[in-house]
Amino acid sequence: MQDTDAFPLPYVAEALGPYIRPREEVTRTRHRLQRHLEEQVLGQRGSFTAVDLVKTGIKASAQVPPSITGVRRAYLRALRAHSAAQERYDALKAEVAQLSSSAASGSAASSNEKPISGEAVVQLLRQREKHRKLQVVDHAVAQIDANGKELIGNHPNDIIRSNSGELPTPPSHQPLLSGEGPAVEARILQLKKAVLAAKSDVDAQNQRQDNRPHSTENGSGQSNAEVTGLQAALNELTGWMEQQLAIMGNAESETHTTSPPLRGNGLVASSEWASLEDIGRSYEEYIVARRQLLQTVSSTPTVRGQDTTAESNSPTVPRSPSRKPEHEKAAETVLPYIAGLTSAKHEEQSLLQQTAQLRRQIASSEGETQRLMARLAEESHLVQPGAGSGKAWAEAAGDASSATTTFVRGRTEVGEAACEDAERALESIDRVPAMFDSLTEAMAR
Repeated sequence: MQDTDAFPLPYVAEALGPYIRPREEVTRTRHRLQRHLEEQVLGQRGSFTAVDLVKTGIKASAQVPPSITGVRRAYLRALRAHSAAQERYDALKAEVAQLSSSAASGSAASSNEKPISGEAVVQLLRQREKHRKLQVVDHAVAQIDANGKELIGNHPNDIIRSNSGELPTPPSHQPLLSGEGPAVEARILQLKKAVLAAKSDVDAQNQRQDNRPHSTENGSGQSNAEVTGLQAALNELTGWMEQQLAIMGNAESETHTTSPPLRGNGLVASSEWASLEDIGRSYEEYIVARRQLLQTVSSTPTVRGQDTTAESNSPTVPRSPSRKPEHEKAAETVLPYIAGLTSAKHEEQSLLQQTAQLRRQIASSEGETQRLMARLAEESHLVQPGAGSGKAWAEAAGDASSATTTFVRGRTEVGEAACEDAERALESIDRVPAMFDSLTEAMAR
């Protein structure tokens, strides 16, 4: 018996083990059976085939020899029945062939048509392919005629704008003025003056704190350093103020040339008189601011002894002249929040524009989703045409899932039944070797 250890299915190899024999043993068994059949059936040596066996052995002897008994007698009867069925089958087959040949000859004589050649078939296939392409083109032209007449005549930018909407405008970073006129400009100038005053006070205080020594021995040097720092800050602020006033004068002259200002009584004033008046007012305010800065610098006290310690422990508070009007104090109060309010306003505008753009994108996405679901509903066999909600798809998916589960369960049951049948077949195969051995012993007797 051959080695079955390398067989991929050990249980199959174990079941088929009794039938797996070496080649030499199989050959010897076959020759022994052939000689036994020749001696029992033919009684003579000669060509021993299935045809010869049926024609000579079965037909020659109408009666079963008395020496054949048991299983061999049943086998001989089966051979005779098979021979009779084979003869009947051959006769019917010959009759059918004769009828088909006669029908073919009659049809060939009655019709004079030539047989279809391979070239004709190729031409027919080419014509069919051309017809299919023409149908595709015809369908596309019909769709363009139905839906695309407006798209063909329009510009591509107009088509994109109609589908996607207008492009969002970039956020503007230009300062927005609430109104126009001398009152607004005067308030702006007052605000700038308050900024300059606060800046000068803060710079002076910081300069004093930076130049203040840890001991009181060099008090005179500290005072000189503070005065020098304040003088440098004054010069810098003075130059910056002159530059800003020059810029404001140019802007006001351009504004007055484009739109004439209004007087208090609602009449239009001349551009020349309005510009001269604004320049004079600005110059007077500049003189007042400069005097206040000079007073601040000249009134700077020298700090010695305990005053230095008290000032160092006190919080930094910007000094303001006692003669400042009330609106300058209000401007100083509002001043720290102006930059934050301006940036918040710009951020609000940009966020509003982004919100509008997002709303347009959401609307277009919803429309595209609805169109996609409608197209899929038209193409799918799961839902009814025109179903545009996800609930219909969920119900269809549930039905399909249950149907798939039922089908798989049925196939699994069929497979289990087939496995049981296979087990019974293997059990019957296990009993075959014993039957084969008994048959061999009977034939040997």
